Amino acid sequence: MQCELCGKEGITVRAMVEGAELTVCQKCAGYGATLKTQAPQAAPKKAVSTPVVQYRAVLNAGQLVKHAREKLGLTQKDFARKLNEHQSIIHKVEAGQEPSLDLARRLEKALRITLVEEYQEVKFSPAKSSPSAGLTLGDLIRLKDERKS
Repeated sequence: MQCELCGKEGITVRAMVEGAELTVCQKCAGYGATLKTQAPQAAPKKAVSTPVVQYRAVLNAGQLVKHAREKLGLTQKDFARKLNEHQSIIHKVEAGQEPSLDLARRLEKALRITLVEEYQEVKFSPAKSSPSAGLTLGDLIRLKDERKS
């Protein structure tokens, strides 16, 4: 297990240091009163990545919408009426604003084009380990010292 003061891996003990109960190595236990010993634990597990399939509008959606609308001979106003949308929404999409997924699907259907693409976003689940798996108090002190100089 990792010492919450210096970050050293190995056998740790619970100790009361400056009024805080910490998991510390044998060396750092001298800074406080030892409470109880802990058996060494296995190394923390690595983060697990899980791909998540999501959908979004393609990058050039505005250009595609404008080109397809003009090909059908529709003005922005006429096309907006057909979709039951405000003309300003069609204008914003054609100017480059990313349409919502719902609007992109309706635009696809009305114009018979593809605007929605599938992509995978990898989500990392943090490893289940002790709360001290990140920064230790010693790390924070070193960071503070580095900023001073």
